[in-house]
Amino acid sequence: MSNHNPESTADRSGLVALVRHRAYALVVGGQLISQLGNSAFRVGLAFASLELVPSGRLLPNVFLAQGLGLIVAVLAGGVIVDRRSSRVVVLGSDLLRFAIVAALVILFVGHAAKPWHLVVFGLLFGIVDGTFQPAFGAAMPELVPANLISRANAIKSVGMRIVTLVGAPLGGLLSLSNATSAFALNSISFLLAGVGLLLGGRWPYPHQRRAARKHILSELGTGIAFVWRARWLSALIAVCCVGIVFVFAGAFTLLPIVLSKRPHGPVTLGLVLMASAIGGIIAGSFLARSPDLRRPGTVFLISLFATSGAYAFVVLSNSTGVALVFALAAGAGTAIGSIVYSTILQRLVPREVLGRVNSIDLLGSYALLPVANAVIAALLGVVPADRLYLWSCAIGCVIAAVAMAYAPIRDIRMPIVDRTPPAVEPVKAPAPEGAAVEL
Repeated sequence: MSNHNPESTADRSGLVALVRHRAYALVVGGQLISQLGNSAFRVGLAFASLELVPSGRLLPNVFLAQGLGLIVAVLAGGVIVDRRSSRVVVLGSDLLRFAIVAALVILFVGHAAKPWHLVVFGLLFGIVDGTFQPAFGAAMPELVPANLISRANAIKSVGMRIVTLVGAPLGGLLSLSNATSAFALNSISFLLAGVGLLLGGRWPYPHQRRAARKHILSELGTGIAFVWRARWLSALIAVCCVGIVFVFAGAFTLLPIVLSKRPHGPVTLGLVLMASAIGGIIAGSFLARSPDLRRPGTVFLISLFATSGAYAFVVLSNSTGVALVFALAAGAGTAIGSIVYSTILQRLVPREVLGRVNSIDLLGSYALLPVANAVIAALLGVVPADRLYLWSCAIGCVIAAVAMAYAPIRDIRMPIVDRTPPAVEPVKAPAPEGAAVEL
């Protein structure tokens, strides 16, 4: 690929170094376009569902069907990703989602859409997403050298937050005339993402030989055994799932309720969400220009503790200005945690099992979220929303503090790799103590 000096270029500007990797630039650029379409689509979906069922009961059912589809497909998706290059799975997912959303556009343009159509759409979309998520999570080691993975994740995170900020208002503007316009934009965005992937060329991951393949359940069991025997990995996934359940589930459900009861509540909520996104952009931009973290496990736990505390102070703050400062900090902590977490998995988990590890991680998160929301709904009748969310944030802080005492997570270290790779070949990274598990 390129023969740049990593000390003068890669270390000073992660963006310049990564853009020279054509596959990364085109693939991530395409996925940013599809994320723009997704953000616009969510707004259009809300208006379209209200058009079909004015009571508003349709939209939760659509999301429920999407979540069920993802849970059903995600484990099998991880096995598929480990059998083939992520490129094949990501491309297939983009084309299938293009077709699914295009069919929805045709139904609405022809005034033939029914409520059950949206529910079926949610289910199909979730199933396809269940294969896309582990595939895209496993793609980074195939796109860039190991020493650039952290920066690649950071730049992707910044881009995703920026297009989300742009996509949601765009979806609102399109929906003012016709919600179908937002659907059409999303469909085209998936097609463009697929084109970007094709233009990026082949990825270097060798396909698993057919003779080496076992039954899908057997290969899934191998992935589960890998996670179980690697103490640092199983503990890290558990801590991440706890953070999602206790902190981020409340951020989506309890925080809007709390802020809505304050003067100018909707405006305050919008400003808090915007401040959180800006915090994530700032933190991601900083990590994009920083060298590899030597103690990523410790940084991940600190980010979880800081995020939990910042969200608690958003609730405790009586001043909107102070709440926005803490929302900025919460967004920064969220971005740092997600970037570091993804980098740990992509650097330390062998590529031949990375898809299954990603799927197990996703299953834990998505399966527990409905449970968390059900518990929140039950407790809201007994405990005020602000107090309930403060309890959740406190649990997040306690879990992060306790995990800091657990050496397999705290002492995770990034291996030193050759910073002058001759091509975009993935570099095999030795796993930390406790992570070297035979497949």
